Amino acid sequence: VGVDRGLNHIDKASILIIPVPTQSPTSEPSLSVAPSDYPSSLPSAQPTNTPSAPPSISTMPSISPTVTSPPTLSAAPSSTPSQQPTLSTQPSSTPSMSPSISAQPTSSPSESPTLSSQPTAEPSLSPSLSSAPSATPSASPTISTMPSASPSASPSTSPSASPSSSPTSFPSSAPSVSAQPSSMPSLEIEPFRTMLKRASPKSAERLHRERAYQCKVMMWVYYETDYDNYTDEERLQLWALGCFFEATLGVDWDDNSNWMMISQNTTVCDWYGLTCNEIGMVTRIELPQNHVQRNIPVEFKVLPSLQYLGLAQNSIGRLDSILFEMYTLEVIDLDGNGIETIPEEIPIRNQVKELYLAGNRIREIPESILMLSKLEVLWLWTNLLEDTLPEFMSKMSNLVELDLEDNFLSGDLWPAAEMQSLQHLYVFDNIMGGESTSGFLGGNTTYADGDLESSPVLKCSSLKSLDMSTNYWYGTIPTKLTTMANMEELYLEDNELSGIIPPEIFNLRNLHTLFLGTNYLSSLLPSEIGNARSLKSFHAENNYREMDNGRLISKGIYGQLPATMLNLKQLEELVLDNNYVEGTLMAELGTLEHLSRLRLVLNMLEGPIPSSIQNLAKLKDLHLWGNYMIGTLPNNLSLELERLQLHDNSFVGTIPTE
Repeated sequence: VGVDRGLNHIDKASILIIPVPTQSPTSEPSLSVAPSDYPSSLPSAQPTNTPSAPPSISTMPSISPTVTSPPTLSAAPSSTPSQQPTLSTQPSSTPSMSPSISAQPTSSPSESPTLSSQPTAEPSLSPSLSSAPSATPSASPTISTMPSASPSASPSTSPSASPSSSPTSFPSSAPSVSAQPSSMPSLEIEPFRTMLKRASPKSAERLHRERAYQCKVMMWVYYETDYDNYTDEERLQLWALGCFFEATLGVDWDDNSNWMMISQNTTVCDWYGLTCNEIGMVTRIELPQNHVQRNIPVEFKVLPSLQYLGLAQNSIGRLDSILFEMYTLEVIDLDGNGIETIPEEIPIRNQVKELYLAGNRIREIPESILMLSKLEVLWLWTNLLEDTLPEFMSKMSNLVELDLEDNFLSGDLWPAAEMQSLQHLYVFDNIMGGESTSGFLGGNTTYADGDLESSPVLKCSSLKSLDMSTNYWYGTIPTKLTTMANMEELYLEDNELSGIIPPEIFNLRNLHTLFLGTNYLSSLLPSEIGNARSLKSFHAENNYREMDNGRLISKGIYGQLPATMLNLKQLEELVLDNNYVEGTLMAELGTLEHLSRLRLVLNMLEGPIPSSIQNLAKLKDLHLWGNYMIGTLPNNLSLELERLQLHDNSFVGTIPTE
């Protein structure tokens, strides 16, 4: 049959369209071209009111192959041209097969083509999309009786001859909203998929598995967000955050406000716990105590601008090395997540400066920690660390703060003394000195000499904060401490220290916190205390000790409070409970205007409460019970006062109403 598309008439043959019964629900109706010996007066299968419009036959979605010349349909000559029929392909009830148009053999030239019903030879990796046939094709369609030679150019399932009225839906389990494809072919997502594979090679296989969250999130980013207006970094960011949400069971978080929501008024910067920079890139993730579960997925490392990760008090369970592959990440806070190990392999190019792993179940510090060459802060308090501090830690030359509180460490801490930049060392509640009566693994274990004077850590002149409380240290307070000119905080409470408080210790100009409580000290408060003009908190409680038979072990802090204490204009806390302080409270006590806590319980104080105490506007705690004080109570105490205990004295009169 030869068709002159320009003249819109049939030159030599009549065409009869005969529907072929289907054999299965998935087959399409067949269209046959009858030979020329059929009567020319037979009507067309679907006449059209506008014969000038050429027939449109499309078997490909949106991709229109081009031929060099219009195809012709040849049949036996007909003497009488008939009214031009319009070829129309009826929509199939099952859109999985293309319509089949076969031509009977004729004497026409061999180039006469036929429409083939063969499906694509190979399935595409992209989901099926229904495409409307082109209303005005740029070239006549190529019609072949052979299967397609290029299966990659066609979707996995041949489209229906008529377009679908609604797009294909993605699986309902896709994050937040189901991804709806556009009418474009699925191959257009391939550049995005390739980019994701390049960014996260370990995710490559799952990006082809429709039920994998990696694939679902990819489809969501491509079809449901403003993909075309995003930069590649923004696309990677959306995909990485979506994968993190799915992998850590984001639907069960305590607060997941706005997550997986993108609209004109909502961006990732509005998602709960995220902070962005000025160009909309996420720099901080803060989701503490939010019921974040399971491991951080490998796709997380794709985040291009993240600097701070705060997931404390969740259930992450593992510190993965992928976090150290994020070359913008500087702070990792995974306190309280049940983590048991630090990775044995850490990339050397990491940028991590602060690592918080307190409250976990870590038993040892691996040598890989040295790969964190820029590390400045390391928190490992309340873990299960045992034995001595590893020698290799002496090489951590940039470490500024090391917190090892509440573990089972022993030894003399010499590796810490070799850390050139160390300023803050906290080893509270370990077994650095003395003898453990019940080690963590059972049995009695004797450790290094517990004389605090012999500890190498006292050679670390750069220290600003030192907490060696609750460690079985004995001996006197070392005079070496008085040479540590940078010292700001010193905690030596709950040990077995004896003797006096060295007067020189109050010459440390930067000292603002001094805790000496629960020891066996017997000392006057030296007048030099007035030199410590930066002092804010001074605790020396529970130093008066007696044996069960009443025999005195240590007298504690005794004598009168020196008048030079009035120089401590920054003093906020004075705690001297359970000592042997004598005399009266200073009449000018009210000049210490920052004082908020005053405790002198169980001492030998006499006389009245000075009236100047009414000037202490910030006073919240006043505990003077268990003394020999007399007189009446001041009429106007601080409006900030929260706790007042004055019993076991000899006060008289009425209790002030205000």
